[in-house]
Amino acid sequence: MAGKKYQEAADQIAEKINSDSNADGVFLDLESYQPTLLPFYQTLAQDLKTHHKILSVIVRPGEENKEWFQSLGNNAFVVLYGYDLHHSEDKSFPVSPEIYQQRLAVAVDHFMQVAQSAYIPVMFGIPLIATTYEWEEKTVGGKKLKNSYRQIDYFKAALKVYGQISSPLYLGFSIWAFVPDKKSQPYFPTHISQETWEIFTINNPRTNKYAN
Repeated sequence: MAGKKYQEAADQIAEKINSDSNADGVFLDLESYQPTLLPFYQTLAQDLKTHHKILSVIVRPGEENKEWFQSLGNNAFVVLYGYDLHHSEDKSFPVSPEIYQQRLAVAVDHFMQVAQSAYIPVMFGIPLIATTYEWEEKTVGGKKLKNSYRQIDYFKAALKVYGQISSPLYLGFSIWAFVPDKKSQPYFPTHISQETWEIFTINNPRTNKYAN
């Protein structure tokens, strides 16, 4: 019964997207992979494909699954989280860019192994806007906490990892941004700094000096 409900939900979503000439497809941020959702992914992928629409899903490090990736079909790509790489022992404060880089490298290596086996295109999230664990400043209970590391430090660390990827399945970056709201947004920066923009827009992340 659950599988049928998931398929019906997929059909409803696809109908909306397929009827919109301005929509390229659907990006799913369901946060956590569940095997019971396979009928949903598979149905949605098939429905979108009939109208040449794209399906994309976000993947948490450690949740890569070949069966899941293959269920998306050949009009899809998957995106790996490239941030919030904390562990239980350091979840209350940001990790250093060096530790962040080490953890990202491990996550990317495992992710690429599964993606290669499923032969599905990939993208990678990158911390250009403050995330839960890569921030310059955070407000807790009205008090501002400062981090000695900056946005550009995490960005350069990510580029060093992504610059080593040579797979033809690698499509590039996917960027998330918080909506600036002083009342509810405790993490800063909420914008891309000028020095980061200069690296991001002028240089090719695969070949610039930070990726070597």
